[in-house]
Amino acid sequence: MYVYIAFIGIILILAGFMLLFLYTLLSASQQQKSSVNVGGVVMIGPVPIIFGTSQGIIVVAEILAIVLIIIAILFFFLFSRR
Repeated sequence: MYVYIAFIGIILILAGFMLLFLYTLLSASQQQKSSVNVGGVVMIGPVPIIFGTSQGIIVVAEILAIVLIIIAILFFFLFSRR
């Protein structure tokens, strides 16, 4: 069971890298100026570290952090019962 979960995680990470790589190639061929906003959430245990370059991105990252905390709590209670 745990092998399958690890395999799915690795596949999702590789798919994310492939999407980033393909998007970079496609956007490099276009000659238009664009604005980039960056943000993210780093979860260290139940504590989120949120960062972003604009207020809108930070709000989205906060919502993502809350969702991730709820999912972590659900997984904790679901898998801790024996």
